[in-house]
Amino acid sequence: MGVALTDQASDKSLTEAYGVFQKEAISLDPSYKPKTVNTDGWLSTQNAFAALFPGIVTILCFLHGFLKDRNRGRGEHELHERILEIYRMTRLMYSGRGLHGNHTASERRLRGWALMVNFVPDAHRSNVQRAHRCPAHQLSNKCYSENWLENLLGSASMNGKPELKIR
Repeated sequence: MGVALTDQASDKSLTEAYGVFQKEAISLDPSYKPKTVNTDGWLSTQNAFAALFPGIVTILCFLHGFLKDRNRGRGEHELHERILEIYRMTRLMYSGRGLHGNHTASERRLRGWALMVNFVPDAHRSNVQRAHRCPAHQLSNKCYSENWLENLLGSASMNGKPELKIR
């Protein structure tokens, strides 16, 4: 949910792109107002979230903070390489080695990735009972099945309209 691709990284373009998330989140919960957001440290990203969600606190991503400050830890090359390797592996897994194809294909791939992130259960192997099964359940407070894939299919079939009923 809430993913859009933009051709520019300006305040205006990023506000419009992140506005897709805002619109979809508020359509599910009109009182939705995040307290924090983890960002890449770009001023335009921070400005976009501040414009969309007044009062939000921006937190610098660990990796981006590491990249900005890695020169302070000179001599810690092995630690730096381990952190960067974890980042590279995560990037390959989640971003599909960058954007491929045309704009529409890239946006569809990103939206598909977002659906998976929003519906796959949170740490189900930890045996910790949680009030919500996944981020989508937390946002919409709706869980149609014990099976996460059935929840994804049911929610996706409503085409973003929470007022539709599932039989």
